[in-house]
Amino acid sequence: MAVGSADIHKAVTTLWTDSGLNWEFQKFWAAGDRTKFTALNDAEATPDGPWPYCVFEQEAGAVQTRMTSANDDADEGGEIQDVPFQFRVHARQVDTDARSAKGIAAALIDLIMQKFGGHPSIKPQVMELDNGSVMTVQKLNDFGVRTGDTEYEWVLSYNFKIAVPVM
Repeated sequence: MAVGSADIHKAVTTLWTDSGLNWEFQKFWAAGDRTKFTALNDAEATPDGPWPYCVFEQEAGAVQTRMTSANDDADEGGEIQDVPFQFRVHARQVDTDARSAKGIAAALIDLIMQKFGGHPSIKPQVMELDNGSVMTVQKLNDFGVRTGDTEYEWVLSYNFKIAVPVM
């Protein structure tokens, strides 16, 4: 995994945790599950984990521009990358909530957009990279899909444009 990719993983999980998104999912869970499982899963969900949960997936980034420093020092440079990223919220209808699985998934996606970007009225929080910076977070789309009688998946796609140093 390249430094930029590793930094995005770390930045996403840090922002997720620091912004309270874990609790927004875990409040639907049994108390004992809150210490055994995590709401945010990398690439695939934990088997037999509680619902709702979120799976994030990062696709291969594409270098858009490479550059050297202004003083033409060949040892300093960087690149601008576009990195596609998705959150997939999986929800199930629960007895303790009057909303449908679709309603729960949509509400959780709304909370993610409030933190990461794309919400119509709330400015997102800033993601910090260890190496480089996040230039823009562009929401590409979001859509829902019924996956069972009482289950729903909502997908939220982004493009993260990052600037990373390259020696």
